[in-house]
Parts: sequence; structure tokens; C-alpha cells
Amino acid sequence: MESSSNILKYSSSVTISYKLYIVKTETVYIREEMNASSASFGILHSGQYIIGTSQSEDWIQFGRGYVNTSSLVEVKGSSGCHATCDIISRDGPSISYSEIASVQMGTEIIYYGEDPESSDWCITDAGYIEKEKLQCNS
Repeated sequence: MESSSNILKYSSSVTISYKLYIVKTETVYIREEMNASSASFGILHSGQYIIGTSQSEDWIQFGRGYVNTSSLVEVKGSSGCHATCDIISRDGPSISYSEIASVQMGTEIIYYGEDPESSDWCITDAGYIEKEKLQCNS
């Protein structure tokens, strides 16, 4: 687990925004580096989500590696949600995933939806957050 000094602070005074993408092609290779010649070590399939942590030209970086943007579509979320307590967001839908941000209670968060494989976790612009720690206005 990362030390807390490596965790980004996410609050109303600091803007840290990750973008959610969905795979639009049948499959896309996960690469070790930002180029098509780089070794691939995994595959994403149509309909799978990733949280992009950075973008460089035609490549999105996420927790596991790099994916070419031509295979992805950015997903738009809805506002009106906030953290009900101080939380640590993750780069995947369980506490076994890496911590990526410390979210302060009351911070407004953009909600994208429930994780398709774990209804206890939701996908937000701060990363994955346990659903019970997020309140959204209907």
C-alpha cells in the first residue's frame, strides 16, 4: 500500500479530476508504454471501464498501463453528489486497489455510475469510492 504522502488530496480547494472511459472497440491491448510497438500484457473488451489518470497525445494512462484513445469514449457524469465522510478513493473497485486520492467530507464529486462488477463501489471523477460513502441528490 502506498504511504499517505503519495496520495493526492482531493477537496473543494484542489481540482484533481480523473476521466472515465469506456472501451468502444471489440478489444484493445494494454501496453507497457505509450506506443503501439510496446509490449502488451493484457486486453480490455468492449464495454469495460477505465479511469484515466493522465493523457498524452493518443494515449490514456490508467492503473494497469496505457491504452490508445482511438478505442475509448469519454463517459460524462452527473454532479450533485458529495462525500459523506473523509474517504480514500482507489483505482479499482475494492480496498485491494491502490489509493489515489484523499477525499474530504462534503467535497462535491462527479458521479459516473456503479461499477458494473461490484455494486458496492461507484465510479467518480476522484476514482472508485464505496457507494455507501457518497450521497447524490436525485
